[in-house]
Amino acid sequence: MSSAEELRGFLGRLLGWAPTRQHLALSELDRQWLIEHASAMSLSEIEKAALRFVALRSFANLSQAASRLGMASVSLSRWVGRRKLPAICDAASAA
Repeated sequence: MSSAEELRGFLGRLLGWAPTRQHLALSELDRQWLIEHASAMSLSEIEKAALRFVALRSFANLSQAASRLGMASVSLSRWVGRRKLPAICDAASAA
């Protein structure tokens, strides 16, 4: 089993859905953002950020992503709003 398949299985068990391979692959900008901000975050915060990236990329809008993450859409919107995230900021403001 590949690490991508293991990650999809983990996310499926954790969140009740399994993102497609396309959504699982963080863009180069996503990875760069995580690397640049990792020194200021705990491992738990890095994990949360990565899960939020995947959810935001996997669903049509912020409300659906927040629902799958088990959080209020306003909380996810505020989280996005406090950060300069690559290409996600536009999606958050449209929701």
